[in-house]
Amino acid sequence: MAALVAFAIPVLILTTSARRGLQVSLVVLLVALALYPQQLTASGPIPYAGLSQDRPVVATYTIAIALAIATLAFYKRLRLSQSFTPFFVYCIFAFAFVWPWDSFTQAGMLQLGIGVAAWVLGISVASVADVHQATRLVLATTALAIVVCQLVFSALQLVGIDPFPLPAEIATLMGSRVHGTLNHPNNLGKTLVLLAALVLPLIDDPSRQLRKLSLLTIAGCGLGVALTQGRANIAAFIIMITIRVIVMRGVGAVQRRVGFFFLLAVTIMPFIPEISARFLEDPGGGSRDHFMELAISQFERTPWWGIGPNEYVHVIGQYDALTAGGLPVHNSYMLAVVELGLVGATLMLFPLLAAIVRSLRECGRDGYRGRAAASSVAIGVGFVAIAATGWGALSGSILPLWLFTLAFLRPMKGQKLSSISQPQTLAVGEPSRGWA
Repeated sequence: MAALVAFAIPVLILTTSARRGLQVSLVVLLVALALYPQQLTASGPIPYAGLSQDRPVVATYTIAIALAIATLAFYKRLRLSQSFTPFFVYCIFAFAFVWPWDSFTQAGMLQLGIGVAAWVLGISVASVADVHQATRLVLATTALAIVVCQLVFSALQLVGIDPFPLPAEIATLMGSRVHGTLNHPNNLGKTLVLLAALVLPLIDDPSRQLRKLSLLTIAGCGLGVALTQGRANIAAFIIMITIRVIVMRGVGAVQRRVGFFFLLAVTIMPFIPEISARFLEDPGGGSRDHFMELAISQFERTPWWGIGPNEYVHVIGQYDALTAGGLPVHNSYMLAVVELGLVGATLMLFPLLAAIVRSLRECGRDGYRGRAAASSVAIGVGFVAIAATGWGALSGSILPLWLFTLAFLRPMKGQKLSSISQPQTLAVGEPSRGWA
């Protein structure tokens, strides 16, 4: 069955129109990243806590990203970005001459490559001037369907039915926290925050249908994030929604702001007791100070080149039992600095910061360009809370979804995003531009 699906999807994509190919690719990509990010090839007998597993693995989203890139390249709509070129060159050089050539680094290199490929996809999809309301409708509908599925599985888990069970030792620690179809409650929370960000530009779209779909999606994401009880994810969601709502413009903006804050309160407030209990039980976040001390110590030994992507637990676990048990430093920025070195981490994070800065300049624009830029700033600032308090932002399906979202929302020079808001009409006899 899996082989049949893997064959049928590219055939469907490549035998229809360019626009349909883009839409199918987008659906497959979001499903693989946010609903079913399952590992397809075997790794070691013990799960490895890092950017990836202890050896290179192929996951559903790996195939989905490859198919999407192939589709856009087939229709000559793949827009290559130079944002990560310095980082790519740095990684190739360091892998060839500095970092170890073991399976851990190879898996880390693959993970970073998947993330950069997702960034290219985000730019390519967002930069197509002929993506009209139909594609935005596909995006909003797919996001809502994924959120509904995650909430259904989460509800089943609350009543003791778990189609995607966690390992026994992790399940015991998680208690009443839900994880949907993913492998950890915090990963579900991150995924829902990013899905909400993708539809944020649509909350004041001219289309009433798109506004409703985006509101339902965001409300569902808020509920799901609250059920995961992830403190950083809840903080990021609140920050993101607050920033986006504050910069809303147009007729009725004040009423919409009040409605959004009411919706946010209704969604989050019922779970305040459980969240507060988690804060009281563990106000310091466990052994975070210990992990940060280890990370700083390792950084002082290898400040410029780092120890190699995905090597943190493998290297530091040799002299620290907690790290060897699968607990890296709980800070994605520090993890990047230790593994990639100061130069590599800077080259990786600079395009993300540049996207936020560029979006700040575009927030005042009318139309989709301004709304997408405001949403880019909102998720860019909000996600800081997630990345600064955990290591999962760089691992598994979260990294490619994060980079895809930022690239999809960020404004670019020459990008005609306003055409996304207002579908173009062709004069009688005017030939189609290939996306009809």
